[in-house]
Amino acid sequence: MRNTLITVCALLALAGCSSPQPSPSGDQGSHANASTSATARAEPAAAGIPSPDALESAQLLDALALVDPALDHKRSISRARDTCQSILAGGDQKKLLSAVRQRFDGTASISTADAAVIVQVIQDSGWCRR
Repeated sequence: MRNTLITVCALLALAGCSSPQPSPSGDQGSHANASTSATARAEPAAAGIPSPDALESAQLLDALALVDPALDHKRSISRARDTCQSILAGGDQKKLLSAVRQRFDGTASISTADAAVIVQVIQDSGWCRR
């Protein structure tokens, strides 16, 4: 629980650190330009790999910790995002499970059954979608 709270706090702190980019005209005080700038920055993220928000990240880490406590760390979020991209791309289930084992193996010892659980967790999470 403590790790989850730390992760959530860290993600919220990082989200609060981002500042609006100045507009090409240099008018930083305009609310309309800030909204347009924020929208423009959000579009590339939407076109890329799906990403869990702070609450979804905490839930994901909790679920991964049930597979293996060693998976309860920040790197597991990026590995889950890569796995999500593979899920959305489709393809052979055996290759997907092999890739998941390789991605998450290291600090944890991931079996094929563990990899299947990880894939299911990501699919059921709600953030991994087009």
